[in-house]
Amino acid sequence: MTTRLGQFIQNPEYTGVTEYVRQSQPGIALWCDKFPAPLIAEAAGWGCFNIGRAYFEDGGQFPEIMADPIATAERHYAVIKQRAGAAWPYLKAIMGANEYVGSDKFTGVYSHDRPIAEQVVRYERRMWQLCQADGKLYCYYSAPRGNVELRDWTLLAATCHKLFGVFFPGDIYACHEYWSSPEGPLSRAGGNDRTAPYFIGRWEFYDPMPSVIATLECGYESDPQPPKHGWQKDYEFPGRDPVYANHFRQYAELMDQLAARHNVTYIGCCGFVVGRDKQWISEGDGKGFDFTGIYEIAQLMAGWPKQHTERSTPLPTPATDKTETMIRDIFNRQGANWNPGDAFGGYILAQAKTGRIIYPMPSKDGSWQNFTLDGNLIIAYTNPVLVYNKTTGAVTEGNPFRG
Repeated sequence: MTTRLGQFIQNPEYTGVTEYVRQSQPGIALWCDKFPAPLIAEAAGWGCFNIGRAYFEDGGQFPEIMADPIATAERHYAVIKQRAGAAWPYLKAIMGANEYVGSDKFTGVYSHDRPIAEQVVRYERRMWQLCQADGKLYCYYSAPRGNVELRDWTLLAATCHKLFGVFFPGDIYACHEYWSSPEGPLSRAGGNDRTAPYFIGRWEFYDPMPSVIATLECGYESDPQPPKHGWQKDYEFPGRDPVYANHFRQYAELMDQLAARHNVTYIGCCGFVVGRDKQWISEGDGKGFDFTGIYEIAQLMAGWPKQHTERSTPLPTPATDKTETMIRDIFNRQGANWNPGDAFGGYILAQAKTGRIIYPMPSKDGSWQNFTLDGNLIIAYTNPVLVYNKTTGAVTEGNPFRG
């Protein structure tokens, strides 16, 4: 494994966090809002790739970015730099607004909306310019689980090229990837995670593909959303903590494979181990996290890579079209067969090439065939529902209970 493995660190002033960080010695760390300069300097000394961000309301910055992306970027950058204080020299990279690219307001009005894309790109590019002036790298988009959608990514890239002559507004594409199977990110059992292949390593299907990538949040997250109490409460069984630690190792190894296959640089991944919300805080002084089992994770992580190793011999890219690979992975995860040569499979493929992904929906009996109605088989998770007539081979969309 060559990928740096580390943590998303919130509230480092709380009891136990410093010890945890020192025990695990992350190879990459995202420091959110609080910047303990001695600890961050120490981390830089052991080779940690330190990234800084300030907490702005997730998704809540969307109206401000739309109204004035340049002024908002300059304000955000100034806030991050001011909060970093003495830790600033030890930060290699900066990220801006968090998860606004996947906010409800963004996705609700975004479909092929070029004016919105232009404001997004202007904000991200201005953040990059400010980072450049200070000798920092910039992590762009910071998109949440399930974003950026394929067609939105292509639109953003085209818009960025039109405005600035480059496809990407910053240095490092920052993504968030979570899995909801307790078996981990490589599980094909799926659990409740119907769409895991599309959430884990989605960047493999982007066109154009980013050349430098980091995962700034990753981990186990129950489905349906939101998690009840974070992974510590949702993920209760004997041996939980070393198993959860191994999830991160599996994820990092998968990212290694994808990066080598496509000859891109993958910086590392930040595991979500401790959070900032009340469900993480122990009884008592209100400033202590429940660290039950977390030190075991830290000890397991301690031997994993601190320094990134460049890849000299990438794996060959499969000859199969990337879109077909993605669809086949999605269907295989559900135990469903996908044949691009029949009417149904061809329809799914044509939709995917426009950026719309149709997922097979598992039924209660574990099969992917949900139910039949007058010879029609409803087989997909989409709105309106996709209906495949087994008799005629026709594919239609709508409500089979009406008309």
